[in-house]
Amino acid sequence: MEESRTFKRLYGCMIGGAVGDAMGFPTEGMPYTTIRRKYEKVTGPIVREGSPFVEDTVYTDDTVMKHMVCEAIFKSNGRITIENVADVWRETIKDHNSWVWWCNTRVVAEKLQ
Repeated sequence: MEESRTFKRLYGCMIGGAVGDAMGFPTEGMPYTTIRRKYEKVTGPIVREGSPFVEDTVYTDDTVMKHMVCEAIFKSNGRITIENVADVWRETIKDHNSWVWWCNTRVVAEKLQ
């Protein structure tokens, strides 16, 4: 199947976002000076101290949420509403209870139940 230019761009955007999410998570919210003092030079994957994520985690809830919005767009044929997004959230939570969710994601998810 021939993939459109738009599809390739969207796919690249999603992959780039997931890679950036995984790479940036260990230092998210830290000032530059703290990152330099704590890690000096990063030469490979690092795990954030106190993180509920395991070493092989490849993305955070940020990527999961982007994926859910894209799924809502697809399911609504491009005419997305907040109800479409809420439906996808509910389906995702029901079908993927084993996912590790951040505190703010759980709060939003609970309000959608």
